[in-house]
Amino acid sequence: MDQKLSNSDALLQSVIRLECDLNNGKKSTGTGFYFAYSRTESGWDKIVIATNKHVIEKSITLTVYLTPLNEDHLPDYCSNYILKLNVSENI
Repeated sequence: MDQKLSNSDALLQSVIRLECDLNNGKKSTGTGFYFAYSRTESGWDKIVIATNKHVIEKSITLTVYLTPLNEDHLPDYCSNYILKLNVSENI
């Protein structure tokens, strides 16, 4: 059965966990929001993460945790997509 999230549930699912390894050896954690704003025939081609500067300031790597949707397009809280990015310059 293919279900659709309500607008408020969809907004809730756009919240992501962020973990940063800082240039002084410490860690920073926080949250952000992700959204897509440019759609092409093949899908969304511009995805943006919005967060506060203090979360990512002085980071060298950023790990993003996303909750995937199952085949019914509902959140699958038992698994995560994990994306680790190198930060090219300190913010």
